[in-house]
Amino acid sequence: LAFGLQLGIASIRKNPGIAESVRFVLAGGKLCGGRLLIAVAGLCEAVSFVTMPLFASRLPGTLIPVMAQGLLLFSVFFSMLFLRRRYDAVQLLGVGIVVAGVGVCTMQTSMLGGSALAAAAAVPRLSDCFGLFGAYCFIALSLSLKEVAFERFSRLNGLPGDSSLKVEVVNFATAAWQGLGLVLFWPLIAATALGTSPAREYFLAALAALRGAAPLLIAYLAVNLAYTTVTTSVLKRLSAVVLLLTNVLNVPLVSLFFCLNLPLLGAAPFRWSFVAGLSVIIVGLLTYNHRSLRRT
Repeated sequence: LAFGLQLGIASIRKNPGIAESVRFVLAGGKLCGGRLLIAVAGLCEAVSFVTMPLFASRLPGTLIPVMAQGLLLFSVFFSMLFLRRRYDAVQLLGVGIVVAGVGVCTMQTSMLGGSALAAAAAVPRLSDCFGLFGAYCFIALSLSLKEVAFERFSRLNGLPGDSSLKVEVVNFATAAWQGLGLVLFWPLIAATALGTSPAREYFLAALAALRGAAPLLIAYLAVNLAYTTVTTSVLKRLSAVVLLLTNVLNVPLVSLFFCLNLPLLGAAPFRWSFVAGLSVIIVGLLTYNHRSLRRT
């Protein structure tokens, strides 16, 4: 609804390129390739949003940032597969250093909570790790397909600037396909969420929880919509790999942010591994961008 409202406002204001973008993602003709790209991107997001909470809920929090780096690794692979991009050895080394930096951020916390990694839970936890890693594969595929859509639209139209594929249209069409995918996955969601609980009791408890957390839920949705809009805008100008490499900085920075004495949350324990991980990630980013640094 939010993205539809945004698209409606853009249409009323007669923003240039809206009509061409809508035809690209919805209609046939010579631009029909965009419909399949956006549809698969939205369905991939639906698969990820169904499977990610399922597997993440079974893992310790310290492992999730490490598993999330599958998003970066898969994006490198898909950019090579779909966009024919080539990375030299130094750039791939930079990606590896960035992933290692995330491991450094979580290493001290993992060691302190090592008792949780009991041998009895090793087998199910390993399968959950692979499941969460695979869930991030679908997010990476979605980002890469959107990037392909932006490039294909520009190539077919041959015009830069205002004639490029509009972010409002991409977000609305992707969200529509994502919603359809979530509806199709509803039996799996219900089976996973309900467990042995009666359906009526579960839904009543869920509605009560939603009513109690309404202000936080609205704030979350607003931030999520803003994040999606900014991410798609950045993806339009850069690439999925560059976007995700920069986004990795969130791991140590957010950890350091929560070390502050925040209202309602208090202060989390400070660990020097956060600072060390941030330093390693910055080194990795500089290594990846070695060509730009040489030119400057």
